[in-house]
Amino acid sequence: MRRDQKFRDQPSLFGDPIADANGSSNGPCQSPAADARAVASNLARASHPATSKLAADTLISAGKFATDEAAAMELVEAYPGRTGYELDKIDGTNDRRISKRLGGLANKGLLRRGKRRLCGAKGSQCVTWYVVENNDGE
Repeated sequence: MRRDQKFRDQPSLFGDPIADANGSSNGPCQSPAADARAVASNLARASHPATSKLAADTLISAGKFATDEAAAMELVEAYPGRTGYELDKIDGTNDRRISKRLGGLANKGLLRRGKRRLCGAKGSQCVTWYVVENNDGE
């Protein structure tokens, strides 16, 4: 089999989704379920065991991921300039549910990393977090 035939049906990672002969989407982000699978695949690395991937799928499908992201946004908004560990302590849970979501929210452009400083909860240098302000007048 030629290389171009072998990879012809592989979804594109770049650009707009490509419609196949049946009109169905062949590209990324084709449905909410596909979006959830993409997020879950980013939560568990390829080198992680299958149980990590199952846990990520469960986190997404149960809605806990979105709930934790919303809680993290609210805490950073209420306590700007705090570290992830300090926000976890304010949250009152011991599972680091807040600090685990901060990097992903920064990657989405919703939070920004501030300067490092001595963390009151951990006792070592940690990055601080701030909400990115909207520039569209809202």
